[in-house]
Amino acid sequence: MELSQNLKALLQEIGESSALLQLCMRLHNNSEWRVYRNYAEHGCDLVLIGPQKQIKIEVKTRQNVIKKKEQRNSIHFTVTESEQSSAHYVIAYWFDRSAYFILPTSDLVKMKSGDKSLFKFVAYFSDVQGDFTSHSKKYHEAWHYILDKTNSG
Repeated sequence: MELSQNLKALLQEIGESSALLQLCMRLHNNSEWRVYRNYAEHGCDLVLIGPQKQIKIEVKTRQNVIKKKEQRNSIHFTVTESEQSSAHYVIAYWFDRSAYFILPTSDLVKMKSGDKSLFKFVAYFSDVQGDFTSHSKKYHEAWHYILDKTNSG
């Protein structure tokens, strides 16, 4: 079942807005940095602007609630080559688990789709462990990847 365009747009808006809010809350005591939606450049959704530095972030939101999918313990976040080369980080938001995965774009796995290069992160949840798998945990709520860059000047 393919999601309608308005549901896709709504999920995208929810993911980007919630990532924006998460970053604003985490940076509220850092007066040197501001978080903005990116309306000017292609390839990223959010931009952190600090002292003579910018951090570009691509946000991807995925869900298994509306789609009828048998395997609900994994979710794929795919980034285009343009997004991967433009952004420094990806915030992957797994909507139905309210889980954020933050990773540098350099950690995405490169793959081919026809003649195009795509980059992917797959998050896995283990019912046996009742938690995300070790690879997914590395990036789960890993806001430090971004925040460390705002503290290093």
